[in-house]
Amino acid sequence: MKKYAIFGNPVIHSKSPQIFNSLFKEYGQSNVYNRIKVNEASEIIDIFNQYDLSGANITSPFKEAIIPFLDGIDNISKEVNAVNTVVKKDNHYYGFNTDVYGVENAIINNGLSVKNKKCIVIGAGGAAKAAIYALKSLGASVFSTNRTDSKSLEISIFFNCNHIIYRDIENNILDTHLLVIAVPKLDINLKMKDTIILDANYNLSAFKGNGMRIVDGHDWLIHQASKTFEIFFDKLPNHLKMKQSLKHGTSRPLNIALIGMPGVGKSYYGKILAAKINKTFYDTDELIETRSKMSINDIFNNFGEIRFRNYEEEVISKLSTFENTIVAFGGGSILSQKVRDILKKEYFVINLHLSLDKLVNIFGSKESIDRRPLLSSGTLMKDIMSIFNNRKEYYLSLSDLTINLGDCTYERNALEMFKELLV
Repeated sequence: MKKYAIFGNPVIHSKSPQIFNSLFKEYGQSNVYNRIKVNEASEIIDIFNQYDLSGANITSPFKEAIIPFLDGIDNISKEVNAVNTVVKKDNHYYGFNTDVYGVENAIINNGLSVKNKKCIVIGAGGAAKAAIYALKSLGASVFSTNRTDSKSLEISIFFNCNHIIYRDIENNILDTHLLVIAVPKLDINLKMKDTIILDANYNLSAFKGNGMRIVDGHDWLIHQASKTFEIFFDKLPNHLKMKQSLKHGTSRPLNIALIGMPGVGKSYYGKILAAKINKTFYDTDELIETRSKMSINDIFNNFGEIRFRNYEEEVISKLSTFENTIVAFGGGSILSQKVRDILKKEYFVINLHLSLDKLVNIFGSKESIDRRPLLSSGTLMKDIMSIFNNRKEYYLSLSDLTINLGDCTYERNALEMFKELLV
């Protein structure tokens, strides 16, 4: 099984997992594709290594920031100064830009001609840069603008295109053929009649019903994902299947499961999140102790791990019948096929990740080790590495979202999780 992901912040909104996991199923591949939230671009390579990823997509705000951590990038990435696809080969990391391909083909396949026509791009990130590059390649007269004028001016100089001060968009929109929106949300009301809209974030509801022509941003997504798939596997995928994968809704289950290594803080964060989003919190280890009238250590010492796992399955089976919950699952619970089936069916699964060296620091005291029956004080790093390597494929393949906790404080991590769930 090969592992792939999309890295971003926020990233929960990404539809790439729908596309790629559907394609894997279509081609009989056992690969998995996951969402991973990171705080810094430097964390991306660390997670590549720890989870043995083969490739990934990069979304905002890391398309430019990832470049210094790569061993090489393709020519388009150099010209755009943005990367949205990374491949690991022979322990080296190579970056590509498939966004340009996505924009070009979204325009061409919708029967549009932009040659010598005025096109405005709103935004200053990697997506906006790719749109400008693609439009210039198609012969358009391109204008750059952004809420922060200095950023769009810098981009216009970089690409040798025109610049519009953000507050003057309304005065410039009437004779515009195509407007590309490459920001999460448009914060101005524009009066447009004949302008065609291409919104990278699929916010079509704001424009429908006004008689305007809309190019679905999903076309951009599908074409860039198609090129990414070709880079990953050296073959072009079935576009019809890709479109069909996006037609199915992605509503999240009301119940949230927190999985991950012992010590990452599943119980701590679970309690905070439950209070913030009005859900009931449960901890499977606490419920096992109540059910057995023994501590976790006593169960392991007196009856062994098999008895503990049996208790765990009983508790989790019962919890799966509850509604509107956040549940902190024991770190090893995912070793059970029964538990994995429950997670996939009943929960939106969040994998909380900490680097192994940070886990060693957390378990640095003898008191902490004594509370963890699978750890021994003599070979702490070896034990943690062994446990993680035995479980990491389950952590990644089961989760709908992986959150790297990084170097942030507990309070900051809790806030970032909350913000991610609100997207």
